Amino acid sequence: MLKRFKFSFVLTILVSIAITLFVSLGFWQLDRADEKQFIADSIQNRNLLETINLNLANQTLDEQMAFRNVVAEGVLLHQDFFFLDNKLNKGRPGYHIIVPMKLKATNQYVLIDQGWVYQGKDRRVLPKISINSNDVIVHGKLKRPSVPPIKLDQEQTGKLQLFINIEQLQEKLGYTLLPLIIMQSPDDDFGFKRKEIKFNNNKGMHLGYAIQWFAFAFFSIIIYTYLSYRREKDEQ
Repeated sequence: MLKRFKFSFVLTILVSIAITLFVSLGFWQLDRADEKQFIADSIQNRNLLETINLNLANQTLDEQMAFRNVVAEGVLLHQDFFFLDNKLNKGRPGYHIIVPMKLKATNQYVLIDQGWVYQGKDRRVLPKISINSNDVIVHGKLKRPSVPPIKLDQEQTGKLQLFINIEQLQEKLGYTLLPLIIMQSPDDDFGFKRKEIKFNNNKGMHLGYAIQWFAFAFFSIIIYTYLSYRREKDEQ
């Protein structure tokens, strides 16, 4: 018996909505992949630029300088350091040690991420650490401070911090901080456990998601065709 395609208005509307959604999500993931690749290329290009010297007069920073190489000389204000919480190293829980630096020959201050330390067996007891209080030269890369996924108005107190809020820290410390922090280089011979920071663009992940959404759209067409022909057969 010859089977014929029978149009179903409701089924067609539902499948059209599904296909439109899947295709839109697929192209959105392609756009995300291109965006991440653009950021990765920009960061790579910044690595080729001249190292920023924060001790130069009237040096200013903005977000476009993130991931630039940087050098800074000054005194680490060990009394103002804090632990940045929820930092893993090879699956082990710990903290990053964040220390303000008073830049030499300027009135500017910048936060230095000196690296990772192990949390210890008892989370209620913070690790004992030693911070160099002499005049030091720090090499590294500039980075935007970590911020919470949602805005929290509650003020952080004590040595343990969940994120870096520049505005709150300035009020607490009593001096103005530069808007970017320095991720100290692992080549420096002081500080804590560090590794070279890299930007993972996750382009492959976004391309995989795009293929997945386009595949859903394709299978929606197959299912639509199958149900339409089965509908004709059942009624006969």
